[in-house]
Amino acid sequence: MSIEINGHPAAAGAAGADGTEVRRTDRGGSPAAQEGRAGPERPVVPEQDSVSLTDSANRLKQLEAELGSRPVVDAQRVADIRAAIAGGRYQVDAQRVADRMVQMETDLLGVQKPPSK
Repeated sequence: MSIEINGHPAAAGAAGADGTEVRRTDRGGSPAAQEGRAGPERPVVPEQDSVSLTDSANRLKQLEAELGSRPVVDAQRVADIRAAIAGGRYQVDAQRVADRMVQMETDLLGVQKPPSK
C-alpha cells in the first residue's frame, strides 16, 4: 500500500507499521511558497493530500470482500459430523489429536521440533 502525503516534512521516506509507503511531494516552487509565505511573483496555493493504493492493497481488498461473502462455517461438514456422531460412526484418533495439539503449541511458542528418530 502506498500513501502519498504532500508537504508533511516527517513523511519523507517513512514507512507505516502495516507496510505502507509514505512519500512527500512538494508542490510549491520556492522555499517561501513551501513554508506557506507568498513570494513576490507567486501566490500561495494550498497543497492537497492524496492517497493511492498499490496493486497488492487492491488485491487484498478484493480478497477481503470475497472472504466476507463466504459462510464462516461449512454447514455440510457440520451436518455430516453430527450424523456420524448420532450413528456411532465417528471415531477420534487420539494420537492425531495429541500430535496436532503439540504442533499448535510448538507453533505458538516458536519452539523448533526436535528431529525424529
